[in-house]
Amino acid sequence: MKARFRFAIAIAVALAIVGAAFAVSNLPPRPSSTTGPPPAPKPSACPRSVGLCSVRNVTRVVDGDTLDVEPNLMIRLVLVNAPELNAAGGPEAKDYLVSLCLGTRALVDEDDNQIGRDPYGRVLAVVTCDGTNANADMISSGLAKTYYMFEILTMLGIGLAFQLPIGLLALQRLGTINASTLTRNWRYAVVIIAVIAAAMPGADPVTTGLEMLPLVLLYLASIVLLKIAPVESTTKTP
Repeated sequence: MKARFRFAIAIAVALAIVGAAFAVSNLPPRPSSTTGPPPAPKPSACPRSVGLCSVRNVTRVVDGDTLDVEPNLMIRLVLVNAPELNAAGGPEAKDYLVSLCLGTRALVDEDDNQIGRDPYGRVLAVVTCDGTNANADMISSGLAKTYYMFEILTMLGIGLAFQLPIGLLALQRLGTINASTLTRNWRYAVVIIAVIAAAMPGADPVTTGLEMLPLVLLYLASIVLLKIAPVESTTKTP
């Protein structure tokens, strides 16, 4: 009796081992951990971009440097200046931009130095139509010129701003103001600086703030300069 019982147990154990081996052999394969790292993410079409960066359908070409993309967004080709439609070369510039971009999927990369819309409601951007940089192509074709006004006004404004301490020092020498005058009226000075920065190229808050910061620092530096600068006496010694 004991021999039969032991035999039955042995059979049961053998069946269990066979069943376990069969189950293990039919398990789904585990993904291998030695297949290498995951694929790298696709690089951004606008690396280090701060403003708008997206692919849009070009729905209309206004002239040689302006076009519309969906949904109802007007784009000005930044640093591109094409003739007006009623001027010589204007219709040709528009026709060329139509051949480049109309009906294409265009990459719109907003100019990081001029974020926001200009006074005409346009976004200033580099537009790439079917792999072609429309801004560069319009200029290289000779149908448009490089628009230098933004750079000229920016450099002129920065150059004049750095003359602020010298101008205030000259006014102190004339007896018009002194360091105490600047200290008492610093609030008015900040308001005036904000107005000047808003009038400079770049209507977005980021650009305006960056233009305000050096002016405020120069104003504070002027106060220090006027305090340490010797003031010539206006009275003559006998």
